[in-house]
Amino acid sequence: MADDGRRVVFPPMGRVRVRLHGKTRRDFEALIRERGWTAEEGVKILLGYAAALARADRLSAEDRRHELGAARGELAVLRHRAFMADDAMRTLTMNVTGFEKSLEQFEKTLPRLDRQERELRARLDELVTEAARRGIAIAPEDPETSPIPHRFLDFYRRHVRE
Repeated sequence: MADDGRRVVFPPMGRVRVRLHGKTRRDFEALIRERGWTAEEGVKILLGYAAALARADRLSAEDRRHELGAARGELAVLRHRAFMADDAMRTLTMNVTGFEKSLEQFEKTLPRLDRQERELRARLDELVTEAARRGIAIAPEDPETSPIPHRFLDFYRRHVRE
């Protein structure tokens, strides 16, 4: 427990170098592989257990079981958090990939839409000219009331080509 009553879980202390030789090293590596841990996880976990056991002379058997159970629980929480972070990263990666593909599609589609817009504006000019020739008055277009797709394309053109 910390002085303020909060429980302190494996506070970072610094870098530790451990040299293992011969059978001890082989046993250590075999246990890490058997549990499916990375080398870094294995070292942290096994050092944490060893630290808990080193205090064993001051703890009763039941307290030792509680300490080891708490350490296992903390490990489970950390592994769950790592899993959730990995899952979030996969989701974000898929989202970014989707956005990139959408952008590629917009970039392919934009020239066709520009061409269609030019053709439609030319046709509109022809119709306005024909209406004027026949004496039909046409109210000017208010840009604030233009349809959403037109405003979207204008926004897209402004930001993609910059």
